[in-house]
Amino acid sequence: LNVNKTVFLLFKDSKQQGQSIQGIKSSLGPEIVLGIPQGVTWDMETFWENKITKMKNTFLVWQQRSLTLSGKVYIVKSLGLSNFNYAFECRSPKKDTIARIETLVRKFVWSNKRSLVNQDICKQPVCMGGLGLVDLSNYIKSRTSTHCLAAAKSSGVNGVSCPGTTTKS
Repeated sequence: LNVNKTVFLLFKDSKQQGQSIQGIKSSLGPEIVLGIPQGVTWDMETFWENKITKMKNTFLVWQQRSLTLSGKVYIVKSLGLSNFNYAFECRSPKKDTIARIETLVRKFVWSNKRSLVNQDICKQPVCMGGLGLVDLSNYIKSRTSTHCLAAAKSSGVNGVSCPGTTTKS
């Protein structure tokens, strides 16, 4: 354990703020852990805004090209949402943030024009007549559940129930 780099995060009303335990500093945050901000003092709006801006810039580069709908869906999945994967596993964005991401994806896929196909159909697999677009709400739930179950499994805990999942006995 590297005591110089290790910090334990406190809850908002903790009386141990600024104290250290066995040489380990305490903090309310913000602390960046594996690229994800942690702590009660961190502004998550700024974090998600930076992710959305990065996605927007990626889409601007690809908007210059004459891509098919399936090509645009591929860009959304491989370059757009990949920036969010680990963040979705660790933190759930607010509903308005999800709506902004979905709007950005919709505008990219349909070139800032009105959608010609119902969004529910767009989210269907290609074999069922859809475009294979990601249903963002379900995608976030699956990323969170996968992360939660992997963490429980690696710590040897059995029968763990994560938010939005069910476990079989």
